[in-house]
Amino acid sequence: GSKWTKPVQVSQTPGDCQDDDNTASGAVPAIALDGRIYSVWANQGIIFFDRSYDGGEMWLSNDIGIAKQHAGWSMKVPGFARTTGKPVLTIDDTEGKTHGSLYVVYADQNSDEDTDIFFVRSTSRGDSWTKPVRINEDASGKHQFLPTMALDQVTGHIYIVYYDRRAYDDLQTDVYLAYSFDGGNKFKETKISETPFTATEIPLQLAYMNIVANDGIIIPVWTRTDAGKVSVWTSIIKEADLDKK
Repeated sequence: GSKWTKPVQVSQTPGDCQDDDNTASGAVPAIALDGRIYSVWANQGIIFFDRSYDGGEMWLSNDIGIAKQHAGWSMKVPGFARTTGKPVLTIDDTEGKTHGSLYVVYADQNSDEDTDIFFVRSTSRGDSWTKPVRINEDASGKHQFLPTMALDQVTGHIYIVYYDRRAYDDLQTDVYLAYSFDGGNKFKETKISETPFTATEIPLQLAYMNIVANDGIIIPVWTRTDAGKVSVWTSIIKEADLDKK
């Protein structure tokens, strides 16, 4: 870190500086074992993608739109002052048959009452992408939001954690884990929070969650509010305990 290169502009599609849907935001990188760099971000209702094969000095193309985000990345979910649907990118660096696959997860809204989690993947280093697949399998009209993702680089399995209100008609909120053991062809879901919490205009900076996974151990971290107080929670989940049927 004693020396740094000059900044290189990755995006070509201009965005404004309003910190809203028309602002280029949420850039997430992923680096392959061969040193190739990939990145995604959100801007003006589109999830963009680009890549560099020379350590980041040159990016190969103009912005590549890989998915539409109809409501943009800045979202309002009741009980939260603000949420986002910014994309999360990961790459499969395992030695299995899914090696080199790129995975992206993000949220989008069909209406003010319906937010969902979507997933796209590329098995061609970003040349082509699948159509977006909705991860949450509940009926429409509920909120699932603020997803993040981890890939177990030992097993190649995908894990996505997010807030979920499928069981309620008010501001009560659970935390769910979606997982795939076949490179994203099929996902299953399970609730990982023991009890719901009731959101009360939680600022965005207090609402983020994260997840890591390694060799069959999955550790998500999330926040919740109780009686106006914010707390941080986690759970240690074993792959062997998840439903594989």
